[in-house]
Amino acid sequence: KKYDRELDDVFKVQDEIALEIAAQLKITLTDAESIPKTRQQTQSIEAYQMYYKGRSFFYKRGTDLAAALKCFQQALKIDPNYALALSGLADTYIMLCFHGYLSTRECWPEAIAAAKKALQYGPDLGEVHNTLAINALLKHRNLKEARSEFKLALKLNPTHLPARVWYGMFFLAHTKGNFKEGIEQLKIAVENDPLSAYAHACLSLTLTSGGKYEESILIAQKAIGLDPKSMIARYALCYSYLWSGELNRALEESLVALDITNRHVWILQITLLTYLKLNKRKEAVKISNEMEDMYSNHNLLPANMALAAAAMGNEEYALELSKKAIKIGDPYLSFLSSLKDGKVLRAIPGFKNIRKSLGYADPE
Repeated sequence: KKYDRELDDVFKVQDEIALEIAAQLKITLTDAESIPKTRQQTQSIEAYQMYYKGRSFFYKRGTDLAAALKCFQQALKIDPNYALALSGLADTYIMLCFHGYLSTRECWPEAIAAAKKALQYGPDLGEVHNTLAINALLKHRNLKEARSEFKLALKLNPTHLPARVWYGMFFLAHTKGNFKEGIEQLKIAVENDPLSAYAHACLSLTLTSGGKYEESILIAQKAIGLDPKSMIARYALCYSYLWSGELNRALEESLVALDITNRHVWILQITLLTYLKLNKRKEAVKISNEMEDMYSNHNLLPANMALAAAAMGNEEYALELSKKAIKIGDPYLSFLSSLKDGKVLRAIPGFKNIRKSLGYADPE
């Protein structure tokens, strides 16, 4: 059909057209509740555009997270009660901490406050419940609440990319050790957004963690093809090469990725591990020292430094850092405790009790 409307209220037009289409299709729907409800949105076109611009930066990760934060903040200056922007703001604060750009002291109060306000103004939004899920998982380590919120998020909005990715990768694969179902969720994410470098990169990471190396390399290469500057795509390819045993290619890609990502801590970790596997300890020591300097200057979370310490054979220091990570709510420790990069950390006998306190499945 052809729909002619005056664009004096673009959001009202969206809802009207969506409901009319749903009404035309109602004979194929199982019940009246299947007809989608309208989603309460901001009335500001500018805030709306800033939200989606923020999400585009958000998916790139790395230093683009800072740009995402500014976009969400700008959207909220225009409309302080914009639930989607509040959710995006909370997600970004968490990822800024997760990637080592903010301390937990700077991250969690902002993320929790934004998530609470997002729930107040958008209780029926899947994006908001996904934010609550990742808070429950990485901050409070409440697995029951995290599962419930992820499930609700996907019911409310099955195509919200972070919900599908985080549920599949963080919760199912790396928390519960269910890589089969986790990979299935990531493949749905790629089907929902086939042009997303982020979705492809996260699928690659999960495939590698699940031992499916050939497929993971191909998916990571496709991710880089979609966005050559994506930090998460570069990391995924380095990660897949390292754990598939293609060490020279892993090192080659890591050195390229260090320049592209402004020496992101995850790439430093991969480079360190690759140097050690290639018996290039002198080069590994340089990377370890660089990470120690970053940690001393408060630009690195203790969980990141714990991996480097474990890899270099400093077991007591690694355990000390891991205990500090738990105390301050370091979100990366949760991921590291099951990621293949963290095998050197998990090999330390004392780390078993730390993993037990996190409530995560044994990936080995």
